[in-house]
Amino acid sequence: MSVGRKLSSRVAPVLRKISTMSFFQVLEPSLDPKIFTVNEVAVGINVILLYGFAAVAITVPTLLGVAHRGFFCDDDSIRYEFRPDTISTVQLMLYNLVMNAATVIFVEYWRIQKVEASIDNPRYRWRNSHLHVLFVRIITYFGYSQIGFVMNCALNVSTKHVIGRLRPHFLDVCKLANDTCLLGDSHRYIIDYTCTGPPEVVLEARKSFYSGHSAISLYSAVWSAMYIQARLGSVLNNRIVVPIAQTLIVMVGLGISFSRITDNKHHWSDVLVGIFVGMFIAVYSSVFWTDLFSNTSTDSETTPLLIPPSSIPPASDAWVSITPEEEERRRRQRNRDLPGSSASSAISAIGATDEIDDKLLPVPN
Repeated sequence: MSVGRKLSSRVAPVLRKISTMSFFQVLEPSLDPKIFTVNEVAVGINVILLYGFAAVAITVPTLLGVAHRGFFCDDDSIRYEFRPDTISTVQLMLYNLVMNAATVIFVEYWRIQKVEASIDNPRYRWRNSHLHVLFVRIITYFGYSQIGFVMNCALNVSTKHVIGRLRPHFLDVCKLANDTCLLGDSHRYIIDYTCTGPPEVVLEARKSFYSGHSAISLYSAVWSAMYIQARLGSVLNNRIVVPIAQTLIVMVGLGISFSRITDNKHHWSDVLVGIFVGMFIAVYSSVFWTDLFSNTSTDSETTPLLIPPSSIPPASDAWVSITPEEEERRRRQRNRDLPGSSASSAISAIGATDEIDDKLLPVPN
C-alpha cells in the first residue's frame, strides 16, 4: 500500500504539470490580471498545424489523381462551350482574405473607438514589446476565420478528386480522338475514350463536383455576416445598418457562385451543394470553433482570446490506496453515525449542522 501512495504522489504532480504546459495556450496570464503575454511557441505551433494540414490535404489528393468517369453520348449537360472564368481562383482567394480581414479591422476599430473608450482594456506583451489591443484582436479573429477556410479547401479538393464529375464544357475541351458516339446506340455509356485537348485543361474539366468558388465565397460572406452580428449588432444602436451590410456581403458571395453556372464551369447542382457546404462550415466555425456569440458584451473582452489549460484535480482518494486500518476506521465512523437512538440522532443532526456551517460560513482569522 505504501508503494501505491508513493507512486500516486509522484504521478499526480506530473499530470498536473502536463496539464498546465503552454504549448497551445496563445495568451498566458501574468500576475497582473490585466496583462497577458503572447506565447510565440504556441502561435507557431498553431500556424504550422493549420496550414500544414491544408498542405497535406491538398497535396495528397493531387498526387493520387482524379477519378476518370465516362459519359453518355446523348448527355447534353457536358456539351457546353468553354468560357474563361469571370472570377479566377486567385481573385477568389483574395476575396476571401480581403473580405474577412476588412470586416474584422473595421468592426474591432469601431468597437475600441466608440464602445470601449471608457473601458480599461487588457494589455498584451510579446517578449519585451507592447502589442496594441487592436492588433491582437485583428490577428486573433482573422486567424479564427482561417480555420474554416482551410477546412473548406481541404473538403472541396478531396471531394473533387474522388468524385471526378465532368464539367459542362468537358466535351469542348476534351476533343475526342474519334467520335465513337456516332456509331451504334446514342444512349451508350462511353468509358474507353481518348482526349486530344490540352492535358491540364482536360484534367480540370473532371473536377465539377462540388463548386469550390461557391463554397469559399459563401463561407467568407456568411462568416463575415455572423461576425458583424456577434461583435457589432449587439452594441450598435441601429437596426438598419447591420442588415444592409450583411445583405450586401451575401449578395457578393452569391454573385460569385452564380457566375460558375454562366461560365459553364459547374452544373447548377454543384453550385447549390457548394453554397450549402460553405454556409454550414461558416455557421459551425462561428458557433463552435470561434465561439463568437459568447463574447458580445464589453466586460469580458479576453474570453475568446484565452484558451484555459485543461485542469486535472489534485491528488485525492482516487489516487491514494486506502489501507485496511483506514477502511476499518471509516466503517466504525459510519456505524456510529447510524440513527439508532435519539442521542445519536441529535449528535448526527448537530454534526450535520456544524458541517453545513463550516461549508457556508468562513472561519474568522
